[in-house]
Amino acid sequence: MFNYAQILDAAMAVPGFPWFWGLSLGLKFGFICAVVATYQFVTHFVGSLRKRKKHTSVSTPLNIPVNVNLPEVAPSNQLAQEIFAKLCEKDSQLCQTQEVLQSREEYIKTLEDIVNGLDEEQETPEEDDFAAKAKAELANGNTDLAEAFYIKQAQKDEESANESSLKAAEAYRNAGFLAFMNDPKKAFGAYQKSVDLDPNSAEAWNRLGILHKLFGNMVAAEKAYKKVLQLKSDDKEWKAIAYGNLGNLRKTQGDLEDAEEFYNKGLAIDENLGRKEGMAIHYGNLGLIRNTQGDLEGAEEYHLKSLAIEKELGRKGGMAADYGNLGLIRKTQGDLDGAEEFHNKALEIDKELGCKEGIAADYGNLGLIRKTQGDLEGAEEFYNKALEIGKELGSKERIAIQYGNLGNIRQTQGDLEGAEEFYNKALKISDELGNKEVFAIQYANLGLIRQTQGDLGGAEEFWQKSLDLYKQLGAAPMIERVQGWLDELDEKKES
Repeated sequence: MFNYAQILDAAMAVPGFPWFWGLSLGLKFGFICAVVATYQFVTHFVGSLRKRKKHTSVSTPLNIPVNVNLPEVAPSNQLAQEIFAKLCEKDSQLCQTQEVLQSREEYIKTLEDIVNGLDEEQETPEEDDFAAKAKAELANGNTDLAEAFYIKQAQKDEESANESSLKAAEAYRNAGFLAFMNDPKKAFGAYQKSVDLDPNSAEAWNRLGILHKLFGNMVAAEKAYKKVLQLKSDDKEWKAIAYGNLGNLRKTQGDLEDAEEFYNKGLAIDENLGRKEGMAIHYGNLGLIRNTQGDLEGAEEYHLKSLAIEKELGRKGGMAADYGNLGLIRKTQGDLDGAEEFHNKALEIDKELGCKEGIAADYGNLGLIRKTQGDLEGAEEFYNKALEIGKELGSKERIAIQYGNLGNIRQTQGDLEGAEEFYNKALKISDELGNKEVFAIQYANLGLIRQTQGDLGGAEEFWQKSLDLYKQLGAAPMIERVQGWLDELDEKKES
């Protein structure tokens, strides 16, 4: 019987991430372990924050680098590290997403610049007092006052006839970064204001692209990423980052050919630059594509290359993602013990890092092993754990994956009505995401239900839809499997 077992969970092992409109404060930070999804690609969005002179006008997001033993640092950098740690301690989920953890150093550098901006002498005693209070609150891990300070400064600069709009745009980027830590919807607005005032800011366009993708606005995300390419045509590192983001977008849309092309463009640049963190991410993403295409040997080669670099760099999150992907390969090869060993290694690291996206992926993958072993109760327990985290993070992709997995359990138990309900839930979410892989899998599953019910015409219709999508994806193993089912139907018709 067709196992939901997924092609999708390959993306799960390298997270992705979420749509946060209307969620409460504690649920705001679940991102795309990108990119499932996929194996998330490192993003770069830190703005150039300009410092102001005293007594002048006021101004100023599957790969987790873990560098605990840092060299001597400036006081502002030390404070930025402490703020980052406190934000992680709070249940803001800042440190529970691959995108954020991949960019740990960039987050700390941005926080350092924000702190320095608050330290600058302001135009009035009232503004000095506001900045001091905002810094004190930020030092305790509370971003609200600092965000309000920068919003006020941005509005002030906008209203001032003597000030450049670039200063206001810069302040909005600071406010957007701070809002991003608690409320992505507010961050979206701040970054949009920033690009309205400074349309040449690649940092702001890149952040907008990330937010658009998370909210499911794929056309707008693509426009933003291509804007980054246009603005940074002479900056190789930026181009590699933009290509990776475009590759992630195409992979989410199920266009593996274009995704691979973008990943290879990014990889060529990073290899030329000797930028190892970028190389590791591209290798991991290319490995996912090979896995979907059924080239397990090629997939394993890419993931082992990625793992070697991640170990060298000490990036534990990247190691966890690679272990998860290697576990999926072992499972496909029938080596369940080897697969479980890899998934448990990934789970151990993700728990250590507090990466909820990774933990959800690991639970889902361990559930696949339990189901293959015939332990449906154990599988369902893992799937429900993963589903709970997916809902907590607001990650539609992960929710869809687990609905499909739970439907597979119901189908195996003979509860066809319950199975179909779960599959249709997964289809509904996938329609919002435009994810061809999920569609192909669910159509295949629904075809199996129709076959069991004796509705061969319905089975043929669903399987033909599934086959067409798998052909678009170039997923050779699934093309062969679904075509085999259709051939069997033809034989039954002839007999």
